[in-house]
Amino acid sequence: SFVRGDKVPQMADTDDLFRILAKEPHRALLSGLVLNEKGLERALEVGV
Repeated sequence: SFVRGDKVPQMADTDDLFRILAKEPHRALLSGLVLNEKGLERALEVGV
């Protein structure tokens, strides 16, 4: 989920995780949960 890390600490590194996964060859379809416009901006920045 692309949410605020201070509100949901478990999801604080979502951006980093997607950046890492994007570098690896895989057959998985990556998706993310976007709750607001800021989250959408972050998701688009990492290619989700």
